[in-house]
Amino acid sequence: MNLTSYQKTRVGLVAWGAAGLLLTLGAVSLGHVAWVISMAFLLISAVVRAPGRPSALFFGASVPLVLVVVGHAAGPGWSCHSSPTGSGCDELLDPRPYLMAALVLLATGTALELLLRRASSRGTAIHSS
Repeated sequence: MNLTSYQKTRVGLVAWGAAGLLLTLGAVSLGHVAWVISMAFLLISAVVRAPGRPSALFFGASVPLVLVVVGHAAGPGWSCHSSPTGSGCDELLDPRPYLMAALVLLATGTALELLLRRASSRGTAIHSS
């Protein structure tokens, strides 16, 4: 596979972000299946020699948490709805803990990315791959 440097960087970002997403989903619901698939994404990144982006792992891991926050924004408690074809009630979670966890992951990923960029512009020995 003959990829340009730009394409390798994109593959690395997508692979590490997907791995973070699947690691979080594995911890919440999918279990070992998601962890095996996330390792496959990291292996793909290594096979195409894409530069690793550990910061993307944190960004990907925050995605399911943000989805919980959006889906349960009216929580905690019960939320009832009705339409011409039916009605129902849902018990909503408190979105605040998920929001805090997502913000911590996003801040950690941002700080790590800034640290890696600063180190690479100075030529320091910190590498992202």
